[in-house]
Order: sequence, then C-alpha cells, then structure tokens
Amino acid sequence: MKSKKVKKPQKLQIKVTGGPRAEVALKEAIKKGNWVEGVVLSKEYLENYLYYRLRNYLGSKRIRAYPFLKSMSLWKMAWILKELRVIDDKTYSLIREVNAYRNKMLHEYNLPEQIEPKEAKRIIEKAMECFEAIISSYESMK
Repeated sequence: MKSKKVKKPQKLQIKVTGGPRAEVALKEAIKKGNWVEGVVLSKEYLENYLYYRLRNYLGSKRIRAYPFLKSMSLWKMAWILKELRVIDDKTYSLIREVNAYRNKMLHEYNLPEQIEPKEAKRIIEKAMECFEAIISSYESMK
C-alpha cells in the first residue's frame, strides 16, 4: 500500500529588492490599507538599502566587509553610517523609529485591529523618506 505524501506547509517568503520597486510596494500597501505588510516591508527595504549603502561605502575605501555585514542588524548598520557621516542624525532617528514600530507591531500587537492606520501610514512614509536620504548620500559621493 502506498503512503500519501503530506505536503509540508511552505514558509512565507517575501523577496525584497531596493529601487523603485520598494516605493511602489509600499505605496500599494498604503493604498490597500495593508498595514502589517507595509510596515514589515518598510523595515526589510530599509535593511537592504542600508546594507548596500554600507557595503558600497566600505568597498570604496577598499575594505572587504561582506562576511560581517550579512549578520549585522538594521540599527547597527544605521549607526555605523551615521558615525561615518554618510547619513545624517535625522535619517538615523527615522530609521530607528521605523524599526521600533515594526518590532512593537510584531511583538506586542495580537490582532491587526490594534494597528492604528494613521500611525502605520506615517511609519511607512518615514521609511520612504529614509530611502530618499540614503539614495542622495550616493549622490554626495560623486
């Protein structure tokens, strides 16, 4: 007798890339009122932006940083970029605020109804403001 193969549940995977897709995805989350996705993606996109910004900065100084960057947290990358004066204090504060709200949302809220739409929208918009600041920091290197 043949045994039935039981399908294992698949993990939710969100592929995160930077660039214009980030803003489009976040604007779409705002438009649909999908606050959980919008806030989570805000943090993930910020992490990618910071990772590539720090990696490129260190690479321009001929520092090979790939191994330790992969395990670095969002706030630590932001802090290093702030200390290197690649991003300003305002951007650093916004990044910390986005990360703190995301953590609060995922660890303290039990139901999506507990998320205040105005606050979630404000956080997503702050993340997009950070994208612009990080991108403009590339321009200042030229």
